[in-house]
Amino acid sequence: MLMSKHSLLRAAWLLGASLLLAARPGLAQGDAPPALRLEPAAEALIERGVNNSAELAGALAKLREAEAELGIARADGAPKLDLKAEAGKAHEQRSDGQKSSRVDGQRRQANLTFRWELDLFGRQRARSQAAQAQQAAVEADLQAARLALANSLRAELLRLRSAGLAQRQRGELLATLQHQQQLEQMLLAAGLRGAGDQLEGEAELEQRRAELAQQEQQRQHALLRLVRLSDIEAGEWQALADGPLPEHRVPAQLPLQSLAQRPDVRAAEARLRGSSASATAAKAALWPSVALEANMQRLRNGGGLAGALRDSTDRFLGLGLAWALLDGGERRAQRDAAQARAELAAAEFRRVTLEAAEETQGALARAQELGSAANHADRAARQARQAAQLSEQRYRLGIDSLLQRLRQDRQALERELLAQDLRGEQLQAALKLERALARP
Repeated sequence: MLMSKHSLLRAAWLLGASLLLAARPGLAQGDAPPALRLEPAAEALIERGVNNSAELAGALAKLREAEAELGIARADGAPKLDLKAEAGKAHEQRSDGQKSSRVDGQRRQANLTFRWELDLFGRQRARSQAAQAQQAAVEADLQAARLALANSLRAELLRLRSAGLAQRQRGELLATLQHQQQLEQMLLAAGLRGAGDQLEGEAELEQRRAELAQQEQQRQHALLRLVRLSDIEAGEWQALADGPLPEHRVPAQLPLQSLAQRPDVRAAEARLRGSSASATAAKAALWPSVALEANMQRLRNGGGLAGALRDSTDRFLGLGLAWALLDGGERRAQRDAAQARAELAAAEFRRVTLEAAEETQGALARAQELGSAANHADRAARQARQAAQLSEQRYRLGIDSLLQRLRQDRQALERELLAQDLRGEQLQAALKLERALARP
């Protein structure tokens, strides 16, 4: 049984929304957080990178195709006026009963035809609506691609900055460990330390050197990714590598309407509308087409051709009806196929809506988790730095030894490095939440 376009769309949307509210009640409340954005210079370069990207060329081509298809669908319902003209030599055979003769002359003929199909059953209107919905879906796909690319560039630039900060912190930590190891060697030589302590210190030094090298690889990889995604030279991205890391507040909850603004949800909804309109057009194609038709034919002969045909004009104005009475069931099969595509689009809309809710809720939970961990790590790093400053004062007063001061510095640097790593992960999680919200 063929469902109407409106009932199909309403059923899909109500089911998707009800499942969202049942499965993700936290999404129905709260205000959307401010978008995570970098400083103006970085955002300008990101915009340049998005405009330069070759990855959007395919989406732009699909948009141009959808716009052309919409023009074709709209033209289908417009009046048609055709002009055909012919001119050339003509021959006529004449006979008087005893002999025949051939007469040559010139013939000129013009035919003007007008046809305007009346959309009595809504086929043309449904086709136009389907093409318009398809264009809206492709526009949403293009917006989704642009937003995804912009967020990918932000993520890689933040990785570049985080890797640079962590690299400097690891360098300071390595220098502190090396100084501490030198003192440990002196104590070992004096018999105040065991060989096991010395070997343990050397192993930690090697581990820190490996981490420093790995950090440099991560920084280079982020830089290469920026170049590949944006087609902008590495030097321009490198100039922004020392920029600040943005502050970002993670919300406790998100509003449900934020999901409806996602481009993939809007694209799925548009495709559902388009498929429903196509099903309506396929149903209307079962009925006859009625058109207003007019025709004028002008014929003119010259030379020795028959005088009765020398000059004539035919005119016609009326209604024309065309109905395929026997087509082997082709149109009914086309209707059933269009209905099946509409039902598939409805199922796809529900799937996209539910996945959007799941993705957004998961990104929100991860961002909240890392945000809480980063806050705890920041407090621990501040406390460790205060302890290191106190140890510095005690060292200057002769209360603590240099080795004790270095140990406090090392602990503070390790806590700061952990806080920095968590801060970078928290920003990446915030960007994943941005991708899930897909806000411009």
